[in-house]
Amino acid sequence: MNEKLVAAVTRGKRVEDMLRKGAERYRNLFENSPIGIYRTKPDGRILMANPTFVRMLGFSSFSELNANNIDEDDYEPNYLNEEFRDRVAREGRVRGYEASWKRADGTVIFVRENAKAIRAEDGTLLYYEGTVEDITEQKMAEKRIRNYQEELRSLASELSLAEERERRRIASILHDHIGQLLAVSKIKLGSLLETAEKPGIRFQVNEVRQLVEQAIKYTRSLTSELSPPILYELGFEAALEWLGERMQEQHGFTLTFESDNEPKSVDEEAGIFLFTSVRELLVNIAKHAGASSVRVSVRKNGEDIVIEVEDDGVGFSTTEADWRSGGFGLFSIRERLQHVGGLMEINSSPGSGTLIKVSAPSKMKKKSTRRG
Repeated sequence: MNEKLVAAVTRGKRVEDMLRKGAERYRNLFENSPIGIYRTKPDGRILMANPTFVRMLGFSSFSELNANNIDEDDYEPNYLNEEFRDRVAREGRVRGYEASWKRADGTVIFVRENAKAIRAEDGTLLYYEGTVEDITEQKMAEKRIRNYQEELRSLASELSLAEERERRRIASILHDHIGQLLAVSKIKLGSLLETAEKPGIRFQVNEVRQLVEQAIKYTRSLTSELSPPILYELGFEAALEWLGERMQEQHGFTLTFESDNEPKSVDEEAGIFLFTSVRELLVNIAKHAGASSVRVSVRKNGEDIVIEVEDDGVGFSTTEADWRSGGFGLFSIRERLQHVGGLMEINSSPGSGTLIKVSAPSKMKKKSTRRG
């Protein structure tokens, strides 16, 4: 009988020891966890909070936190948020809830919270339990990355405009100076040809004159390739139609140009961007699509210009597309569109051709790339 009593007492002590050690482990986890842990009443009153949670709210101790009227003080953890509490009560738990909290000193932190509702057997809500992770550094890093990306988009936009203006400057030099000199040379050689008496001299002069005529043609072609004068002289839509005809002649596919015939007031930056984008899309079709038929349409949609470029070529998988491939590239077009508030939609699949829809503001606001 005594042996059974001793055994029972021993088991009891072991159980007590296990419970004590378990409680110590829980207390150590609770006290030293890098994640905030709390328990609150349904009305938001804090029943329990670990030191990390207390520090997150800007207090030095749990007693200091508990002494404050959290309904009136100027800080706002999620568990006081009616929408948050309703969601926990309705769904039983919330995972990965991200929000900003204002601390006791007025500073703001960003948190990610998991919480659940604890109920009695009859379903009565007893309290909420939750964990909170401070993700302020992560959010600030994400913001810095977004700012850097926006700066890069802005710089890419400015670089593209600078490149186009330099192209235009060089094209003007070719047209206004070199082209004019060649034209005058051709006229003078024509006069010399008429006055030359010896057949041999006339043959040589005519040969030089033909070379000058070829140089004039190459200069005109190079001028158009560098910066089409039609874009600045007749406008964006006429330039697109000219581009379609030129690409058709150069690459052999049939191109149909469609317009809603509505007047389109497009500023210089928007016109340059949209023209170079369509040119790059047509070059990509010529290089990669193997298309026999291409359609380019332009229409006005409010303050935006919407352009569709469609081909009957080989198509591609949009999930595997390399946005960074080739020249200006689909990736570059998309990035610049995001910078100016535009969109690019791509519908394509292997063997089914491709439809690319570009939408951009007709007037683009310039953004500063300087950091504040």
